[in-house]
Amino acid sequence: MLATRPALSVLLLAVLAGCAQTRMDAQWSAKDVPPGALKAARVIVQCQAPSETEARICADSLAADLRARGLDPRVGDPIPAGVSFDAQQLAGAARAAGASAAVLSSLSVAAMTVQPAPTVSIGIGGGSWGGGGGFGGVSGSVATPVLAGSVNQSLAASTTVTLANTAKPIWSGRASSSAQGTATQQIGELSRATVEAMQAAGLF
Repeated sequence: MLATRPALSVLLLAVLAGCAQTRMDAQWSAKDVPPGALKAARVIVQCQAPSETEARICADSLAADLRARGLDPRVGDPIPAGVSFDAQQLAGAARAAGASAAVLSSLSVAAMTVQPAPTVSIGIGGGSWGGGGGFGGVSGSVATPVLAGSVNQSLAASTTVTLANTAKPIWSGRASSSAQGTATQQIGELSRATVEAMQAAGLF
């Protein structure tokens, strides 16, 4: 039984999506920021996500990764989806918390992939009797779907670091996750990739 071209295309997309890893898609750094500008600094961390639960997981994950690198993160309230914050507002929130900078991360769905349903092949075979009569053998296979296909989604995180005293953005980056694992696991991976990129950029 041969698979059709559409089925092969869907399978290939699913395999490629499964091989993708969490990565930084793009990042930017201000040229005039001295190395280690946020070393051991207090920062306020806030997240915006489709749900409050995801926003809180995001903020906690970022805070844990920043704390592990010597910073003093303070978790702010989740920002509702669709609400826009400019640099002045972010800087004001940081100053109110006694922080040197604000770290804001916005979560979104990066991509959705379809996992094809598995199939089971059932073989039907036959033989022949000896003697005067004969029995014609029949063989073949039938592919039967067992489960409906599932839809997996991968997440993206766009993060900006804004100084409290000047309201100046000094770093921004976008990371995307693989479609594997739960939303909590993907958010954790995005947090690690983002904080590692900040460190590589020399912010701390």
